[in-house]
Amino acid sequence: MSLIDWSNAPKFGRIAGIKGALQKLHDLCKQGEKRTIVEIGCARGDCKGSMEGDGWSTVAFGWYCSKNNGQLTTIDLSDKSIKVCKSLTANYSDCIDYVCKGSIEGLYNLREAGISVDLLYLDGSRHPANSYCEYYMIKNNLSERAIILIDDVNFDDNGKGKLVIPQLIQEGWLTNEKNNQQQMFWRK
Repeated sequence: MSLIDWSNAPKFGRIAGIKGALQKLHDLCKQGEKRTIVEIGCARGDCKGSMEGDGWSTVAFGWYCSKNNGQLTTIDLSDKSIKVCKSLTANYSDCIDYVCKGSIEGLYNLREAGISVDLLYLDGSRHPANSYCEYYMIKNNLSERAIILIDDVNFDDNGKGKLVIPQLIQEGWLTNEKNNQQQMFWRK
């Protein structure tokens, strides 16, 4: 196991959950091995406070992919958000595919293209049914080493993970405790 050198990482929010998921992915991959990350909901704000508000996960994932033979696909329905995201992640754009579509359509296209996903980050709509449907759309394309990170699970009603978390547990996915509003799952 080698640790990620975070000393030259860009600033991003939701550090504990994102760092934890990236370190786990790093541990599961052999050096030089391709890694594929799919993110639902891109970094969408460039004003003061945006980093804490939406986490700027795309910045973190893009940086990681640029250093570790990775490819990030970020899917967001908003043209404006994609434009802001491209500006925030310009240094890593060589390893990022920006997809301006609804999450289900974007995931369907990845599924049909046979893309194997190593890290799935569910941070789209606040409606729990969306996260559940997103998982099911790409479920069969999750690699054996796949990690799923779900954002906004810190609400009393379990937030975005309300429906998908029980399903993942029923299917035997392992998990940690919620970490600052995020929860990570991985295979046995």
